Amino acid sequence: MDDIARQLGISKKTIYQEYEDKNALLRDLAQVDMKKHAAEIEQTAKIALNAVDEIVKTMKYMSETFSQINPTMLYDLQKYHVDAWKYYEAFKANSVTAVVQKNMKRGIKEKLYRGDIDIKILTQLRIIEMEFSLNHDFYNQHQFEFVKVQLELIKHFLFGIATLKGHKLINKMLNVKEK
Repeated sequence: MDDIARQLGISKKTIYQEYEDKNALLRDLAQVDMKKHAAEIEQTAKIALNAVDEIVKTMKYMSETFSQINPTMLYDLQKYHVDAWKYYEAFKANSVTAVVQKNMKRGIKEKLYRGDIDIKILTQLRIIEMEFSLNHDFYNQHQFEFVKVQLELIKHFLFGIATLKGHKLINKMLNVKEK
């Protein structure tokens, strides 16, 4: 709270007039942050040319966002600030799930993703992949850059659900040269 007050140029007393404790402040910040991300991702989907373009644009946005976040902060949030973490979990369960499913349906309709995929199962897989990269036991932040891990996992995921037409588009968009 000292750091927050110093950054804002106000006293801790002023902060505590608005928030009962640090947990309440972090919960509200998490809500504002998640709403901002949801709006940005929704806008990205609207302007994307197709499902693959949507994923690539979302990947870039998320890379920029997560490059500014220390992964330890998420661990601390989960461990010490349960209310804020619960909001994140609800956001993931509702908003992220809906975005992933909507993108898969769009990709199937555009014939960029295989029509035989099980959207519910693969949505859960994608969410697990996102969480997996945050697990320090598997991806040590000193050995693996978080953003790079996320990019590799999404490429792996995309190539797994893509049709031949989708593969060609993914390669083109990601500047992959195959022989």
